[in-house]
Amino acid sequence: PEIAEAFGQFDEYPARFGELMELVGFGLRPTGTVAGGGPGGGRTWGEAFWAAHWDLPSITQGFEMYHREVTLADGSRFDEASLNLLLRALDVMPNWREPLRQIAYRVISRVDIRRLYQDGVSDEDKVREVYRHLGYTPEDADALTEMVKIRYPRGGGDDKDDLRQLTLTRIKEAYFRRLIDREEAFEKLVALDHSEEDAELVLSIWDFDLEWNPSLRFEVPFKDLSRSVITDAYRRGVFDFNRALVELVEGGLTQDDAEIVLELEDVKLEAELTDMEIDLILQDARALDITLAEAETRLLGLGLEVARVTFLVRREELRQLTKTRTLTVSHISRALRDGIFTDAVFLEKVEALGYTADDASVLLGLEGRPEQAKRQLSRSEVERLLRRQEITAADALARLD
Repeated sequence: PEIAEAFGQFDEYPARFGELMELVGFGLRPTGTVAGGGPGGGRTWGEAFWAAHWDLPSITQGFEMYHREVTLADGSRFDEASLNLLLRALDVMPNWREPLRQIAYRVISRVDIRRLYQDGVSDEDKVREVYRHLGYTPEDADALTEMVKIRYPRGGGDDKDDLRQLTLTRIKEAYFRRLIDREEAFEKLVALDHSEEDAELVLSIWDFDLEWNPSLRFEVPFKDLSRSVITDAYRRGVFDFNRALVELVEGGLTQDDAEIVLELEDVKLEAELTDMEIDLILQDARALDITLAEAETRLLGLGLEVARVTFLVRREELRQLTKTRTLTVSHISRALRDGIFTDAVFLEKVEALGYTADDASVLLGLEGRPEQAKRQLSRSEVERLLRRQEITAADALARLD
């Protein structure tokens, strides 16, 4: 009851709520019906329900108020007694309230403990204790403590030689070029007096930029040859892989990035050759030198994915179906004179152009009969005409005899 009173849980009680509770049979709570005698007596069931409906601050929020010495409504400070009262209201068992209060404080960061040791403020045992409190195993804490003693000796904090004095720009450049990893970049940012939250935010922004634009890793000025000149020389065979790799590294790229650049050039060259082979196969299909089924087989032979081959063949099929150009009268006449078309085919082609049967016959008569022998067609020409169904199978056999 005293907690409810202290926390103001009976405050702002709406009278209408009490009236409604009485209507449904919830009136006064007789004294003695609740352990400790309350809130019976002058308290109603409605008030009891009202006191129970509030949300309490979390343990984390309690720690934050304790650290910041928040001023309460009565003008007092949120002190250790207030924290213990909150833990009690949160139903934390008595045995665990003091241990929880002890972890209310932050542990010194790794960067700060190294500074404290280097400046002679903290000793070796304190360093080991901090690493243990940060969650490291005893063995790892011992190893990290030895590392601190070696890399950060007491009195060795010379600003001129301390790499932690790097500027933000230099840290970013080193991180982008993979000269330092994320953890090292984080520590160097904190060493520049950025809070841990701000350092994490900065690194998150850098990670986001690299995710969307990986080329940011390459934004380092080249000393002599530009990257485009080096990669062009590699593509044309002027530089071999090793020579191009050396030039890129000397130009500012890391070994890994230079290898990635050259590997991408190899992929581009292979893709260009594959595209040329694809074009040749599709050109044969357009010229009807091969069927679409044969084109599909050849494309699969190039190692292309089935989905891509299906798309290419279907696109070529649709292109052939949508062709609208036809032979002109002069083309048809020449084919007749050269013996490619028979009279019947001539009449059919001319009528297909919109001429009447009589006009087609007139045009046939104007052609006359060639006295010279018909030109002998090659085997490939005969096969092409047969695929186009310009001549019959019998006519094709006759021409091949």
